Amino acid sequence: MFSSAERYRRRAIEAQHHASHAIDATLKAAFEEIAHNWLSLAEQADWLAAQIIPPASPVLQQQQQSQPKEDTAT
Repeated sequence: MFSSAERYRRRAIEAQHHASHAIDATLKAAFEEIAHNWLSLAEQADWLAAQIIPPASPVLQQQQQSQPKEDTAT
């Protein structure tokens, strides 16, 4: 299963492929712009994915619960 960013990059590659085979200059430029936009979306998707903090694993949660708490009342 591909992430959103990977799907966007694949679409950018497809658009670049179409641009490289386009004979008409206007069509070529349009495909190049589309590829650029797909890559921008991929970067944004990567950034958004990095903002999501994965939940702690059950092992880590168990370790945190078993550690003695520091006495803060001094």
